[in-house]
Amino acid sequence: MFNRIRLVATREFLTTVTSKGFLIGVFVMPLIGLALTFAIPKIMAQRGAQITVEVALIESSGTLADTLRRELDPEVIIARRNAGRRAAMEQAAPGTGDMAEKAPAPQLTVPKFIVKVLPAGSTADAEKGWLTAQDIGERARRALLVVPPEAITQASPGADYGLYQLYAPRNLPEDAEDMLQGRHARDADHRAPARRRP
Repeated sequence: MFNRIRLVATREFLTTVTSKGFLIGVFVMPLIGLALTFAIPKIMAQRGAQITVEVALIESSGTLADTLRRELDPEVIIARRNAGRRAAMEQAAPGTGDMAEKAPAPQLTVPKFIVKVLPAGSTADAEKGWLTAQDIGERARRALLVVPPEAITQASPGADYGLYQLYAPRNLPEDAEDMLQGRHARDADHRAPARRRP
């Protein structure tokens, strides 16, 4: 009796193991999963060539340009992204922050920012022609950042800070716009910008 049960169980096992569905499930699916694990970050990182964003800065204090250049440096932006990724992993699963550092981060293309300080007395209206000019390269973009003095220092104790204004054409990539509106700009003037199209 037990011998018959063993023979039936062996036959069923061999039939199952040699079926196409079992072989695909055991060998092929894990290989596909492994391939996707490596392929998806590479596909996501393929965002094309690096673009250059020329940022014209109108501000009278003369203190913002160096801070803006430092914060818009590609290495600083990548370090900030990695820190955010690490913090998000740590928040989602406490204790995994170290794993985020060891895991290879997708190398996304970061725009190269060039900050150009405009002379005193420059106005946004006078610079709109430069901002919308069509004679720039295919991989180049422009933005204009207007920072009034009250956006950097309070007019009086307890007074609100002023707002800075970001003028950007429609072809400015969203990530570049986010970087210009992000923490690095607010560090200097404490307020989010008013976004305007030229």
